[in-house]
Amino acid sequence: AVVTWAPRELATRGILAAGLPLRPLMITAEDVPNSKPAPDGFQLAAEQLGTTAGKCLVLEDSPAGILAGERAGSQVLVVTATHHKKIENNHPAITDYNDLVVTTTANGALSIRNADSSKDHFDFLLK
Repeated sequence: AVVTWAPRELATRGILAAGLPLRPLMITAEDVPNSKPAPDGFQLAAEQLGTTAGKCLVLEDSPAGILAGERAGSQVLVVTATHHKKIENNHPAITDYNDLVVTTTANGALSIRNADSSKDHFDFLLK
């Protein structure tokens, strides 16, 4: 799912301009009464996926989005490529989405690592 503060038309244009496919579920500014840093968007996305936000992993690049993920009760993975300076938080971080490998571990955790195994590796148990 995509959760964004942007209006639907702008979000759609941005995703297509980046050469990415549209996701089946996209929550935009028009869908929730309160935008980030309120947790509304993440909570609505989880509900529409048939789960709770506590069972979701939020990948975020903005301070407001990180706070919204925390407030929703989700685990957060910070994406730092758009940061001009380090955002202070206690969450694991990746530079960008390039070369990521996502698998499931034996205990059901979501495992995210860089294809270059010498870089960071994170496990998220989303239960």
